[in-house]
Amino acid sequence: MIELVNRLKRKERRILLGLTVLVVLSLVFLLLIARTRRAGYFRSLRVQQTRQARLTELDTRRAEGKRELARWQEAVRDMAELRENRFYKRPTVLQQMRRDLSRLFKRTGMSDPWIKYDYSQFRSGGISKLTASFEISGLYPLIKKFLFTAENFPKFLVLEKIDFTGIDTQSGRLTLKVVLAGYYVE
Repeated sequence: MIELVNRLKRKERRILLGLTVLVVLSLVFLLLIARTRRAGYFRSLRVQQTRQARLTELDTRRAEGKRELARWQEAVRDMAELRENRFYKRPTVLQQMRRDLSRLFKRTGMSDPWIKYDYSQFRSGGISKLTASFEISGLYPLIKKFLFTAENFPKFLVLEKIDFTGIDTQSGRLTLKVVLAGYYVE
């Protein structure tokens, strides 16, 4: 290789040296550019990964929000169904409750007792209650059937108070004072 360089003329050597310097400077320039580009690439990659993690978090929160919205919509449908089918309606609450109590007594084989009705001042979310107080008497299986039927009645009838007022030990008859509440929508 030295022989080849020695065969070159002085002008050719200068041109070759200039070209070598130009190639070296170009390589250094390209390496500097590549290094800054590489750093920019990794910086962009980190930013993209951060944004991707944030997007994943937002997607998770959005899906959770959709599930929460679906639960609330279901609760609204349930409340509408409850208001429609389980609560009494305001204008005729007394007549409806009388009819239902009469049905309840007939289902359990009891005669209709004297019933005292009372509108209570219970108010929450537009819901009020009407209480019915009465005495029933019978054998334990009949009383048990009545209480079970009242608790499982399609309308909201809640046994608020049960007082045992008498127990006949000879016949086994029980006498109870019952306070039953029916709820209605304003």
